Amino acid sequence: MMVIKAFLQSFVNWNRTRIMVRFHMPTLVIIVSNFGFTAMISVFSVFYLNVFLNVYKMDATHVTLVQTLFLVWNAVNDPIFGYIQDIGCGVKWLMNRRKVILYMGPLFALSFLLFWFPWGTGGLITSIQLLICLFVYDSLFTLVLSAYCGMMVELSTREKDRLRLVVYGEVLSLVAGFVIYPVDLLSNNQREFGVFQIMTVIVAAVAAGCMLITGLFAQDEPAQIKEFAAEVTEELYGEQDKIPTQKKKQSKIRAAIEVSWQIIRELEFVCVVCALFFRTIRFTVNEQFLIIFIPILLSPFGYLPLGSTALSLYYVLVRSFGSIAFLLCWPITKRFGPLNVNNALGVITVINCLLALIVGRSFVPYIAVFILIENSLSRCGFHGFYTVFVGEVIDNDMKRHQRKNPMSTIIFTLKALFNKPAEQLGPIIILSLLAWGDYQNRQYGIYSCPGTVTPTPTNGTLTEPSVVLTPSECDSLLDTMFYVATLYPLLCALLELLFMVPYEIRRRRKAAEAAKFVLSRDR
Repeated sequence: MMVIKAFLQSFVNWNRTRIMVRFHMPTLVIIVSNFGFTAMISVFSVFYLNVFLNVYKMDATHVTLVQTLFLVWNAVNDPIFGYIQDIGCGVKWLMNRRKVILYMGPLFALSFLLFWFPWGTGGLITSIQLLICLFVYDSLFTLVLSAYCGMMVELSTREKDRLRLVVYGEVLSLVAGFVIYPVDLLSNNQREFGVFQIMTVIVAAVAAGCMLITGLFAQDEPAQIKEFAAEVTEELYGEQDKIPTQKKKQSKIRAAIEVSWQIIRELEFVCVVCALFFRTIRFTVNEQFLIIFIPILLSPFGYLPLGSTALSLYYVLVRSFGSIAFLLCWPITKRFGPLNVNNALGVITVINCLLALIVGRSFVPYIAVFILIENSLSRCGFHGFYTVFVGEVIDNDMKRHQRKNPMSTIIFTLKALFNKPAEQLGPIIILSLLAWGDYQNRQYGIYSCPGTVTPTPTNGTLTEPSVVLTPSECDSLLDTMFYVATLYPLLCALLELLFMVPYEIRRRRKAAEAAKFVLSRDR
């Protein structure tokens, strides 16, 4: 480890003076992990459902069952790991965010690889593999990402620094999103699965290197940021030192529960968490079902054929345009505020979905445009804006309860407690709706539908569809896929706006009260 640190130190220090003129190195050292996270999450989100459904031939019912079981663990593990990092469990390094990223980051990268190497062929073994992989991957994901989020908030107390973190993170996320292009193109849409596996190993190695840089060179928590147990002890249990060790641990747990209850009852927290819930289930479905929607709605009709360069570039554009739009909208965001811009994006989403419903699925080029716009809108500001909103919740909670330090990690983990299940709930809902249209059986007969263009393999011979569908079955499959792709984001956007409006009203009321107080004080 010391040899690696010395090598990376020499690399970081190379021409450092010139680099620091353009970049803020402490921020860059922290945010470089975001590149690794995004690269792995991009590959995972886009490909894992397609791999298990269409490569490993796992039954969709089993996928739904696994997702349902995983939903419970996904909701519970966030506060568990959050409390472990803040309260402690007898392991010192778990309470140090930098060391968590240093030690667990490479293991997180290894857990990513578990998905792409099958343990068996179909049936129960594949279902067990998916369940274990999801449990291990998400546990390490939660442990590393909660440490990373806590480090971001606690090491950047000024608005200027938070803004820099968001912008740097969005730029690196944009660059990392391009990993989809070579992975999909070189593997020929996962048909050459050995190549796909090699690409995932490369992605995991790069991600592990990024997390090592953060773990080795990021600053430790400032001295004034104390562990959560000490904060609550001083605020709620002033005579804690006189209490026996066993009772002190119980007091810490009671204090954690009391603080959590205070946070959950705050209107700002409820509004932000509920709005983020519906944004998350919309974003997750766009991420994971993009590779399922296109082979049914677009590719069979001659647009973006499977395995083509155009399709790989389209995947990159869909994943990148939201980040580009976020960066281009930043001057508008600084002028009107992230809340107004976020709500405006919700309104545009509603308009986009309504236009798609009016045009219908018969005009295939507009479906491609709709999917591009919808994915971009769901991604634009998804992490950046809500990081700002959660930061406001943290600041308001600190002022309201007169805390000496912000409860950043506990608020992030409580947020995740309610939002992480959305990552599984979205796919469960969509898989259930697609099962209603008999997607898993009818997908193989899509090229027997009227108007489709049968693909020509590399040997030049036409491939007959393995299943022949009747016109009514074709309409049922295409209608189900189209209405799921349009009505689902429409409903999610409306519900997100429903919760952001009271948050905006309360925010404006507070701003008016603050302005009135300043005027009365000046008089």
